[in-house]
Amino acid sequence: DEGTEAVLAALRADSLDTERGIHVGWGSLRNLDIVAAWRAPYALVFDVSPHQLAMWRACARVLQDAESPPDFAAALAATLPDAPRPRRFTDDLHTWIAADLARPGSWLADDDAFDHVRSLALDDAIGFGVLDLFGPEPPFDALAHRIDEAGLHVGTIYASNLPWLAERPRGMFGDALPADAPKRIARNLARLGPDDTPVVVAERLVPGSDHDDPWFVTERISLGAFARSRS
Repeated sequence: DEGTEAVLAALRADSLDTERGIHVGWGSLRNLDIVAAWRAPYALVFDVSPHQLAMWRACARVLQDAESPPDFAAALAATLPDAPRPRRFTDDLHTWIAADLARPGSWLADDDAFDHVRSLALDDAIGFGVLDLFGPEPPFDALAHRIDEAGLHVGTIYASNLPWLAERPRGMFGDALPADAPKRIARNLARLGPDDTPVVVAERLVPGSDHDDPWFVTERISLGAFARSRS
């Protein structure tokens, strides 16, 4: 993907609240890149499908014991269940995960970043769940209320490539999407923070890529701009 390293560098340079901020994101391990970039003290990682929870639960278990990034990569590859098939971009799981050991900006490419994420896992400061970005609004109102009740505020949001997926007729696992899926994403995320909240999103294809083999441009925009572009 393009743009990831620059986005993560910008987040590292930001003055985000490392005491009461929380990262909220969807999808892949890229969430942990963002958490590590600005040293978020808390994180909530969701997916639109329960299939991905198997990956995150395995990730949380492995983080408890892995003392280094290579340990984590090897243990996660050995722990992930075969069914449902984890999302990945190579046939060999270890090759896919271990590639992040050398990727600039990756939380696995820097020992301090890894130690930060692991400390959150050990402190139960990372939560996982299913929350459909294409779904109804009340769960997002409830989430915003719970975050506020805890004395926290959303520091960063990762929408992954779900805005791109919202323009497709079917979801990741062949499920039908609502016709107004792009607007639903905008309405739901807008409930989580003010207009200037950073949103990291991968919704544009790299030139030369296509829908059958998509590679994405990772970008950072404000929550207000994200919502307005879909209103």
